[in-house]
Order: sequence, then structure tokens, then C-alpha cells
Amino acid sequence: QTPEVVRDVHRQVRELRQEPPRCFGPHGFRPALVDDFHPARHYSAFVLVGFFLPAPFAATFSWLFEAAQGLILRHYSRRDVGLSRVAVRHGQTVRRQGPAALPALIRNELCEEKTVDCGCRRSDV
Repeated sequence: QTPEVVRDVHRQVRELRQEPPRCFGPHGFRPALVDDFHPARHYSAFVLVGFFLPAPFAATFSWLFEAAQGLILRHYSRRDVGLSRVAVRHGQTVRRQGPAALPALIRNELCEEKTVDCGCRRSDV
């Protein structure tokens, strides 16, 4: 009989290989920042990088990750690099100002113009 801990590890690995349970798709993101169907996942990961790493390390990690993806997977995208930079900057801002800053950052820098409908003009936020 397989020990419980081995079954738990196996289950975790199996779940990591699967797609996330919810895929938001590219709708609403600025087209200049999207190159696939999972920009929310990419953005979320790099917000965390920006939040937890000091600025020079976060920027370097972002660049190295995208370069490695280009070398290993043969998929380098300037749009991914742009999205990573925006997300790292957002993570750094949240670390300094708190989570209340994030909605305005997303609205002003990440959302596609035509999808922004918050009852205010961009200049108001």
C-alpha cells in the first residue's frame, strides 16, 4: 500500500501539470501586451515577483525568465516582456502603497481602452 504522503505528492504534481481551473482569456487586456490565451496567469505571476523581490532582482528575473523561455521553448515574445514589466511594476507599487493601488494600475495600464467602464475618465484616477 502506498503511503499517504506519496499519494499527496503525486496528486500535487498531477494538479500542477493541468491547466488552471479558470482561464480568463485575453479579453480586456491591451492587445500590445497579449500573445497567448493566458495573460492573467502571466500577469499574476510577475505581480508576485515584483512584490517579493527588490526592484533590480525583479527586473533581472523577469528578463531572464523571458530569455530562458525563448531559448528553451523557442518562444520569445516582446509582448510577454512588456506584460512582465508592467506586472513587476504593479507588484512593486502594491508593496509600497498597499493593495488599494492595484485596481487603478490595472485600469490605467493593463486594460484595453474599450473595456474600461468604471464610471470615470482615465484622467480621474
